[in-house]
Amino acid sequence: MKFLGRSVDRLQSDSALELETALLDRLPECEEVVVIPNGSSAPVPVLCLRSGGELSDGRWREVVDGLPPLSPPVVVPMAEVPRTTTWKIKRAGLRERVARSVELQPTEADRRFI
Repeated sequence: MKFLGRSVDRLQSDSALELETALLDRLPECEEVVVIPNGSSAPVPVLCLRSGGELSDGRWREVVDGLPPLSPPVVVPMAEVPRTTTWKIKRAGLRERVARSVELQPTEADRRFI
């Protein structure tokens, strides 16, 4: 059985959850990783680095080697990730937060509400 996640969070060719898990496995310097769908463009990875953590361009290239294409990562402090009262990430809220600094393409889910 393969869990793809919620349809509104799915990427065009992969499961966002599988990609997030792969990135977390490769990035011990991250506390949280969320992949934001980006329409027909490469998804945007949102990284929450552990205290004192840094991520160079070279390290990022090493991490994503062999993974599907991704946009450059956006680093967001853990305290700024919108969450529900049960501590789940509010992906729509995080997408809005990321859209302030990165131009995001509409997704199928966005088009349903336009």
